[in-house]
Amino acid sequence: MKNWLLALVLGAICFEPAAAADPGAVREAYAGSRDLPDAIAYAEFTRMLAETRSEPHAYVHLLAEAFGIDDADSLDADALGQLSAMGAVFVSHAEAMELEEIEARIRIVCAPGRGHSRSDNATYAALNAADDVGNSIRQKYLVIALGGMTQDQSAAFKRFLEDFKTSISYVKTDNRPSGPASSVQGGAAVMKARVCEGLQARHAEILGHGGQ
Repeated sequence: MKNWLLALVLGAICFEPAAAADPGAVREAYAGSRDLPDAIAYAEFTRMLAETRSEPHAYVHLLAEAFGIDDADSLDADALGQLSAMGAVFVSHAEAMELEEIEARIRIVCAPGRGHSRSDNATYAALNAADDVGNSIRQKYLVIALGGMTQDQSAAFKRFLEDFKTSISYVKTDNRPSGPASSVQGGAAVMKARVCEGLQARHAEILGHGGQ
């Protein structure tokens, strides 16, 4: 994988909500591992691509690399058009995945009436479930993307994702904090309120920008 791509990815990973000051145990972690689920790699690729739209040269080259095209600068208008069409699909998926995940998390932990009678343990479990809901959403969009490709495109893109995984560090922690903070009564309610505030603010921001 090209060095410039590796540098961009290393500074871009942040899937889960901000961790508590005293974070809990690690539930899932990958560091440059090909064991990273394909769907996580796909989500990070689409987000990175969306962030690259303002740099047309880098955008085209990233798309070309994703499909095993060595010389993006030599592509004719038709080939560039096809590549751009695939890019539009990826970018739309990045936006849709984030919006669906946020809405699912809000339903799990932030809907009116949710959590008022929950124990701390139940609230932390709900927060973990909200973090995990993105797994199926990412997988759904990866399947849709692959289904819209030719056999050769799909094979090239899968190879790309395998290499792309080696540039990703991914950590997901338990929402229950460890150490002294774990014994604070009502701490789960405070965390839930903070998480919901962030989710709802981001949801409003996305909708306010037309899903972008």
